[in-house]
Amino acid sequence: MKRYFYLILFFCLTACETETAYEKGETFIKFFGTDGMEEGVDFFVDNEGIYLLGNTDNSGNSDLNSSAVLIYTDLDGNEIWSEVLKLGHEDGKEITDKAVGITKLNNGEVVVLINRTEDGIEKGILINVDLNAPSASNYVEIIPTVEVVNKVNFNDIQSTSDNGFIIIGEVRNFENPDSNINDSDWDMIYIKYDQSLNKTLERIRGFGNNSDDFGNSVVEGPNQNYYLFGSVTVEKENPDTGTEFISDVRTVRVNSLLDIVWDKKSSSSLNEYGSKIVNYTNVRYVLGEQKVSEQNTNLIFSELNENGDPLFVRDFGHADINRAGDMVITPDGCFITGAAYENNNYNIVIWKVSHEGDKLWSKSFGFEGEDFGSKIFVQSDGSILVIGTANFGSLSKFCLIKTDKSGNLSIISEEKEM
Repeated sequence: MKRYFYLILFFCLTACETETAYEKGETFIKFFGTDGMEEGVDFFVDNEGIYLLGNTDNSGNSDLNSSAVLIYTDLDGNEIWSEVLKLGHEDGKEITDKAVGITKLNNGEVVVLINRTEDGIEKGILINVDLNAPSASNYVEIIPTVEVVNKVNFNDIQSTSDNGFIIIGEVRNFENPDSNINDSDWDMIYIKYDQSLNKTLERIRGFGNNSDDFGNSVVEGPNQNYYLFGSVTVEKENPDTGTEFISDVRTVRVNSLLDIVWDKKSSSSLNEYGSKIVNYTNVRYVLGEQKVSEQNTNLIFSELNENGDPLFVRDFGHADINRAGDMVITPDGCFITGAAYENNNYNIVIWKVSHEGDKLWSKSFGFEGEDFGSKIFVQSDGSILVIGTANFGSLSKFCLIKTDKSGNLSIISEEKEM
């Protein structure tokens, strides 16, 4: 893999600002990549730097379609090292790896979650990354054991208070196939691990027979209860069109043994998809998407009560299509990233809403193609970090954005030289 590089963007190509110069260091937009296709997926920040996780293609290698890559930068986004995570790759096998997430455990260990397709077989991979020697890291395969499945996909990883972590996704099995839904039946899967990558608990839970259930996000709440968030496809009667299959948001609370306490889904005539659940001051907030039409998708934001019922539902977004990426909550409000369709392309967007779901502001960052914000983090000084993907025609790069607390880049004053 070629050496990674970064660029400091002095002329930001946003939806509203096309010829504005920005200060170096205080805020920035930086890119990391090769001469191929990369995407930024997740990150975490420590006292000295930023760990960026994403994917890179493997041009020129017929066996490896794509790999996960980890990049370490200083706090100003300057690259220090990068490592392609090819653990478990065997010569002669066709492998596609897709990074899902990275988490730092309470004991300081760092774990990366990857979806792997190996000669057509789908599985998960967990890598315990040695940050001092990433190439020497160890890994384990994730293969569901409580049921026989032929497909598995994971979507989230989160550390837990017992020094372990939990992952969530969906598996496909054939116990209750429905001929009216392609690839049914998908069921939500969630698995607990200890800090040594040993599996401690595994559960597969579908909402009902012949429904497709997807697990997109998980968070720990009080008393080692966990809240699982995603979507379920159910059959509904439409008075105008007859029977339809509609996606509803699904929230599940499980106890420390991963057994269900309650299982709730919304009820809407529109397709709704659960993207992210956050626990803030022992209150659960959720983020999703609501598809109004083929040309109109809004973001939806809710606070849940103790029984998993929404206290309110707010929808917002830019015109046309909005996509949910990630959400973080602070005493100052809720910060969301994703993308919005503007000027014939998707731009990275940062939204700020109140704890009650009222939109306060939004800022867009667009480049030359379909851009997307994957993860967001608010630092102790209020500055905002976003990792995502920036497209430039035939190339795509990791995109790391740092703004001030209002989502702005530092504009160079007229008195300073350009």
